[in-house]
Parts: sequence; structure tokens; C-alpha cells
Amino acid sequence: MGYAHHPTGADDWTESADAPIARDEGLGAAAASHHLEDHPDVGGTDLRAFRLVADPDGPSLYWNDDRVQVTGVDDASFPHLVEVAAALGAKVVGDDGEHYRPDGTSFEPDLDR
Repeated sequence: MGYAHHPTGADDWTESADAPIARDEGLGAAAASHHLEDHPDVGGTDLRAFRLVADPDGPSLYWNDDRVQVTGVDDASFPHLVEVAAALGAKVVGDDGEHYRPDGTSFEPDLDR
């Protein structure tokens, strides 16, 4: 499995359950976003998936419990992913805990504030 990027409401993606992006709220925001469209090749009746309009061959986004799952992130799609996360009231956090800016650069958050 490759390195993952997690849209999450938590400062640490492993604590996403403590700051969930509720499925119904998230799906509503995703459906209303001009950055996302239904993904025709992923999902089904139980799983609604989206893809970026600007990069239809790029990432897929879907909800698993109250966590957003993302697959296929690349440099071209990264700014859009961060913008979509912000619209959901979330941020993008990497596997190692770093937070990402829209330009794809990362920073270590100051969590001691």
C-alpha cells in the first residue's frame, strides 16, 4: 500500500473518529461542490464515490464510516484535494502527521498551542 493523504477534521488522521466528517454532510457538500462529480467507475448503491472535475483520471473520494478515503492523489490533483477538504471543514494530513498546503508543500503543525 502506498503513502496516503487523509482529508480529516482531526489534527492527526488516526483520530478522525474524534472529529468525523459525517457521511450525509460530506456527501451533500461533495455533491454541491463544483470541484467534484460522481465517479462513474467507482461506487454503487451502498458507496457513492466522487472524482475531481479538473482531474477525472486522478483521485477518487468516498466515505467509509465518518472518514473520507482518497485514492490516486498526484501532484496535479493535490491543490484541488486540499480545497475540497477545506470546503468540508477539514484538512489534508499525511500518514506521518504532516499537514498540507494547496501547493503540495507540507508542514508540521504546532499542536501544543
